[in-house]
Amino acid sequence: MVFARFWQSLRLVCALLVIFHFSTSIIGTQSLDPCSTPILGQTRWFEQSLCPWWSTHVEPHRKEFARPLALQWQKREEMVKHQVESVGQKLTTAGKTHVLPLINKWRHVAHIKSQLYYNVYVLPYIKQANYELQLWLQSDTAIAKHTLCTVNFISDAFHQLVTRVGCVWRTSYPILSKEARCARSHLIKVADWLNAHRINVQESISMRLNATRKATGPAKEVLHYESENADDEEQEELDEDETLYLTSTIIETVTLSDNQLATPTHTTSSDTDLEVPLRDLVQDEFQAWSNTVAQKASNSESQLDLDIKDLKKSKLDEIRPHITALLKEISNATQQHFRLINNAMLDVNCTTDVDPETGEQLYFNREGTQLRDYVTRPLMREFFSHAHAYVDDALERVRDVLERFVGEVNTDLDQLRQEHLEVYEEWGDVMVSEWSKRMAYVDVVAAMESEDLSQRQHDNWKQFLKLKKQVISTRDALTKHAADLQDVEKFLKEIQFTLKAIQREAGEYLFILRSKANLAFQAREESERQALLEQAEKEKREQEELEKQEREERLRREQEDLDKFQDMYDSLDEEQGNGDDDDDQAALLLEHEKSQRAALERLEADQREQMAREQIQDEQSHSSSS
Repeated sequence: MVFARFWQSLRLVCALLVIFHFSTSIIGTQSLDPCSTPILGQTRWFEQSLCPWWSTHVEPHRKEFARPLALQWQKREEMVKHQVESVGQKLTTAGKTHVLPLINKWRHVAHIKSQLYYNVYVLPYIKQANYELQLWLQSDTAIAKHTLCTVNFISDAFHQLVTRVGCVWRTSYPILSKEARCARSHLIKVADWLNAHRINVQESISMRLNATRKATGPAKEVLHYESENADDEEQEELDEDETLYLTSTIIETVTLSDNQLATPTHTTSSDTDLEVPLRDLVQDEFQAWSNTVAQKASNSESQLDLDIKDLKKSKLDEIRPHITALLKEISNATQQHFRLINNAMLDVNCTTDVDPETGEQLYFNREGTQLRDYVTRPLMREFFSHAHAYVDDALERVRDVLERFVGEVNTDLDQLRQEHLEVYEEWGDVMVSEWSKRMAYVDVVAAMESEDLSQRQHDNWKQFLKLKKQVISTRDALTKHAADLQDVEKFLKEIQFTLKAIQREAGEYLFILRSKANLAFQAREESERQALLEQAEKEKREQEELEKQEREERLRREQEDLDKFQDMYDSLDEEQGNGDDDDDQAALLLEHEKSQRAALERLEADQREQMAREQIQDEQSHSSSS
């Protein structure tokens, strides 16, 4: 609701500003005469009634009150326009200087991170899903076979469709091109006809307007003349603030007389006609030499900057593809190490089996593929060590390449600077020595011809010394001139930032992988510990069951012996009355019974001790596991 009101208010303000703009443009004109309109001005009532009333009552007040306000509004509009343009330029410059490099920097980081996370988190699952899908499609189930047939049918149909579309396009393209060219030619003809018709209509309208203007009389011409003068005055007022700089070239034209034209070209005139004063000749030559030295001094640094710019461009164009390929190779190799570690982490939870032929223990991953090596903590630490070592070595190789690049740039810059210095020194030596000889020759000639050039030559020698010092100072300036290497520094900063980002991301991700691997090993060790405990419990139960069976078997045998002894004792009691001769046999049987009872008591004591030891072991194992 609030946004709708704000939008409605903004539209109203924009409409009012547009109305004010066009209103002030119309009101602010020098003369606003409704009779000058081509259609309304031809109406007799409009011309006889409204135009005089407008000129008498409205136009003076408009010029006195409305026009100054409109001009003031236009000035304010221009001021606001210039301020808005200035602010826009400042914002654009600030954005290009500060915001855009920051955006490019973080965009580069985001690209690296997204590529890294995609290769590590997304791509393995996609490959795993694709592998499982292929296994499922190759299975013997009816749904898989039907799906595989459907996929093959769709793929074949798509390829056939693409082939047919290509054939149709190759067949129809020439026809369509021909029809398009024909349609284009027809459209051009129609456009030409419309343009000619428009020109004819404009000519007829202009002829009618001219005839109407001629019929209106001289009054209209006077008004039109006054309006043109007013427009010219306004244009002069607008052009007062403009400054025109005109560069004039003075050309001296020499006209030869008829006698001179009649003279043959190979004949020479008298020495007095062509003689040039030595003073002017020397001064012109010295001025030309001074200008040459000054121009060379001013252009030497700019020429050096141009050569440095070309050198920078060539070096950067040479190093950029190499660095890009090297960084891409590092990224691919790093991703390969990450995939190896991820696969090893997936193989931590593997299954074991025993080879029936050799009795060797075998390990299989989740997909049922036999593992070459059993993944242990030392092996995983070796994988992490190799990954860290590769990242460090790769980044060090890139830094070595950058150091060599910087050394080559500095060497080439020194060589280029030395070449410029040698050229400038040679040029300076030649120019100074030759001109010093020329000035000395002028002094000798002036002395021989008795011309008074002492003051002029003194000034020239002073200027010569000044220019010589300027040559030397320019040479020193070339020696100390700082090379503009902002592009190289920017490139190096970008590469350094990329290397730091790769190192940081690799370190963070390897830390994450190490934590995940530790958790995977802990889970496997916990499962192995549980398996060992279950195996121990199982063996313990089997041992107890075996001992129980042995005790029962022993008791059964002893019970059978006791039963036999009891039967014998009973038979002896029955036969006791038969005679005292059997007393010795009864005593023997009694001794045997005592020995059997003692053996049973010892067996029961051993069983109680065994049960006590087992109870103590159970308590100890329970306390250690808790």
